[in-house]
Amino acid sequence: GRVRIDKSVKIIPERAFYGRRRLIYVEFHDGVERIEKRAFNDCYSLIGPIKLLGVKQIEAGAFCDCVGLTEVEFGSQLETIGRRAFDYCTSLRNVTMPSARIIEGWAFAYCEQLTDL
Repeated sequence: GRVRIDKSVKIIPERAFYGRRRLIYVEFHDGVERIEKRAFNDCYSLIGPIKLLGVKQIEAGAFCDCVGLTEVEFGSQLETIGRRAFDYCTSLRNVTMPSARIIEGWAFAYCEQLTDL
């Protein structure tokens, strides 16, 4: 399925979409500032591209095990990518990231196809 995040949402809560294996695409607006722990963990079918242009913080495991995810784009507001945020996103090839102050350990672990960061 597809999800469009409502304009009133600034924070995607912890485990909000955890394990939604039929979720294919999420449309974020520029007002989303934080994605909390494991918000999209185990969304195996999520493919993207994911545009997180207003996001400042991606917490631990936010997109962990999203094995279908291929592309992520961040905006210039990005400050922190948490531990294991994209761990085991084995199809992830491209990450556009103009800046980030902190990239915690294992943020992109086992992203075997990642060529552009």
